[in-house]
Amino acid sequence: MLHTNGAHTVFWRHWSFKLWAIGSALWATLIWIATSEPRNYPYVPALAFVLHKGSVVPKAVEMGSTEYQLLAGQVKDGTLETVRLGRADEAVLAANQPDAERADQLRRIQDAYPVVMTELEARSKRDAIGRAIQMATIAPLTLLALGLFIGWFLSGLRAAKN
Repeated sequence: MLHTNGAHTVFWRHWSFKLWAIGSALWATLIWIATSEPRNYPYVPALAFVLHKGSVVPKAVEMGSTEYQLLAGQVKDGTLETVRLGRADEAVLAANQPDAERADQLRRIQDAYPVVMTELEARSKRDAIGRAIQMATIAPLTLLALGLFIGWFLSGLRAAKN
């Protein structure tokens, strides 16, 4: 039922906005609780670190990627070998090389490993915060826009009725 009383309309607009603000705050709090640490540590996929010939910095390759599948094929052939680094990560080294070269490559990969992992975790955390902000704002703003549209539509019906 539409009310044409101006004071009654202002009353409903005022309380609808308050209800929206409270609901939005509760929604944002829920999103914050669901995405905050320590429950949701940043996701970093398992990686293989490859030090290409002539390169100083090892390249991180995601274990599900096509490039990793090619490396895994070379490991099966015996041209490459893997060394476990931590978590589920591994270093990929040439199989037939002198021990000194192998040790040097492994040392360089192990030196770069914590730096690369810290950068990836920071990036993953930034991405998670961005997604949480989107989740916390899109639904309330959509609901606000819908409410404003309904209010505008009903005010047009009231104006047409008068």
